[in-house]
Amino acid sequence: MTLPNDFREQLPELLDERAPQRAPEELFKRFAERMEGAPQRPGWATSERWFPMTERVHLDQARRMAVTVGAILLLALALAASFAVGSRLVAGTIVVAADGSGDVTTLSEGVAMAGDGDTILVRPGTYTEVVTITQDLEIRGDGDIETIVIRATDDGPSTETGVLAGRPAADQRYAILIFEADPTLSGLTFAGEPSAVVAIGGAPTIMGNHFDGVGLGQPYEVEAIRSAIVVGGGSRATIRGNRVVDSGPIASFDLSEALIEGNELAGGAHIVGGFGDAAEIRDNHLEWAQWGIESRGDAAPLIEGNTMTEVGFPIRAEQGAAIIRGNHIEHASSNETGIQYDDGVGVIDRNTVNGYARGVAVTDFDGSITANTIDSGFEGVNVTDSTGTVSGNRITAVFTGLTLSRSSPQVVDNSIEGSDTGVSIAGAGSAPTFSGNELCGTRRSVAVSDGATEPDLSGLGNCAEP
Repeated sequence: MTLPNDFREQLPELLDERAPQRAPEELFKRFAERMEGAPQRPGWATSERWFPMTERVHLDQARRMAVTVGAILLLALALAASFAVGSRLVAGTIVVAADGSGDVTTLSEGVAMAGDGDTILVRPGTYTEVVTITQDLEIRGDGDIETIVIRATDDGPSTETGVLAGRPAADQRYAILIFEADPTLSGLTFAGEPSAVVAIGGAPTIMGNHFDGVGLGQPYEVEAIRSAIVVGGGSRATIRGNRVVDSGPIASFDLSEALIEGNELAGGAHIVGGFGDAAEIRDNHLEWAQWGIESRGDAAPLIEGNTMTEVGFPIRAEQGAAIIRGNHIEHASSNETGIQYDDGVGVIDRNTVNGYARGVAVTDFDGSITANTIDSGFEGVNVTDSTGTVSGNRITAVFTGLTLSRSSPQVVDNSIEGSDTGVSIAGAGSAPTFSGNELCGTRRSVAVSDGATEPDLSGLGNCAEP
């Protein structure tokens, strides 16, 4: 169908008047395509049976004109009705610019205009506001990330988030609250203590943003008040490639199953959570922080491939069955423990720990400590009130390679080198079993104390001559 020129000209003007920035030309194109593909009227409804051929041409033109006018009127009414309730017919792009060069000047206005599938481009400027997102949209910085700054108001609202290790839920102030939605946020800088991003439920993506001075919480305070990024309500958020500096943690609550991947954290920022079974914390880099990664609760998250430099307490796990695998932890000289696991059945596997007083320490642990490489200043591995397996580790320690206190693990195929004491066994009830272990350059192979029974030492041999 070919639309008359006057309607072709008037329809975009009508739509633009009704819906500025809502792509009137695209609506016109779709309308025209729909009319072109409309089925022909059945024969009984045509004028051919009632009028002579000479009059039929004019009648057919009139009929097409009437159909066109009617369709335009129906479209206009549909647009008016849809915009009256705040919906949109066509996904599009909204430009937010503080200097007035875009469609709107605030992010709040942009989000209010947007629907599912829309893109909001944020141009350089400082946006001091608080925004709630319930749509599946994209918000993307359009310019140098350092110049696109989102700040929460100092007296802005807060939301109740999370319970960690028995602590009550607490109020979290925020710049952006994502509620049961799957938006993407990228290319933005969040600055100022209350300027956190909070995701409750849904599966949002928080990717490639900077967090500068957001939160500033201290560990073992209520992290929910002072976090940089919070996920709760069982959220399946993806938190990838962000830079978090001089800020509070990335915090997870409510057994949320976040993917926390490839982020850079420094100056106190760390990762803490009551993670769900499917949560993954991998390939992040943390440096110059008091705390690294903490997992609390009865779940089995994966903590894999992270690197930590000069972090006081790199990895901590409580309860559950966390898998701690392939992490690299290094400190020039620390009095703390590289990996600590209490009250769980997890896996500590193929990690490298250098420069800590203790490489690995576990208590009430019935899991496995396997194939780790440890170079420590005091003890290599300390096992207390535990069973499980200690196997295939390569341990260099100044004082004791392996300390077993009131514990009965299977100790298999470990190599212990350069320690004053290879294996220390202490406490009544200790009954470890040894097989295939090598002790190299130790002053004494075994020390037994505090009522421990002398074990079968046939599985503790000297290392082979080079």
